Amino acid sequence: MGRSLVGIPMVVMLTVGCESPAAPDRTGPVHVSGRVLSYYRASEFSPIGGARLKAWVETDGRGTPARIPLDGQARYTVTVKRGSRVRLYAGGGTGDEIYQPCAVTVVADSDVNRDVRVVNDYSIIGRAIPPAFLEQTRILSGQVYETIPGVGRQPVPMATVAVGGFNDWGYDLGWPIANTRADSDGQYIICGLEADTRVTVYVATQGREMVVSTVTLSGDTVLDVELGGIRDARTQTIGIR
Repeated sequence: MGRSLVGIPMVVMLTVGCESPAAPDRTGPVHVSGRVLSYYRASEFSPIGGARLKAWVETDGRGTPARIPLDGQARYTVTVKRGSRVRLYAGGGTGDEIYQPCAVTVVADSDVNRDVRVVNDYSIIGRAIPPAFLEQTRILSGQVYETIPGVGRQPVPMATVAVGGFNDWGYDLGWPIANTRADSDGQYIICGLEADTRVTVYVATQGREMVVSTVTLSGDTVLDVELGGIRDARTQTIGIR
């Protein structure tokens, strides 16, 4: 449930001998609003009321999580202090199979309208992500694979890739800002990272060890991830290649 993060008292200014209108309030709270839209084909989408929208609101150097309710048309509004940095996430997990390939980050210097786009159709994940997701955005992409003795490198289809945290396959790690699945060739794309210079990437699938990678970003970045065996997390530090 969202809550206002601001409690700023009203300041009333009295002017003697002048009837000019009061200046606009540029210190009070602002609103971030929009819809959660589900793409079920590469060019068709609809509001998705079943999604669970979360926000991570950074104000004055401190972060606060919030759950944001949606109305019957998947609209949302969250009230924050002016200048707050707001991340919006509606991705799900193995229970609901909703994926948000693009992170959504806004700086609320004024009222902002921003839709959150998700997919729940496996035919448009991986490299088949709809073009609407990729307009004017920084991209992290690559292949999830395993190495088979005597065969070599082989793709791992349907592995889950998440940025910022991981809430899938029985893990509950932090607050994700984007998630997706690898396609049949093990390829994945995460977008919407233009607000970040460094991210943590989590990759896992059923019965496999999770791989956690710290990635430095200064443009579009390629990160191939090799999955190993049983559930012992290991950490890498990987830069741009």
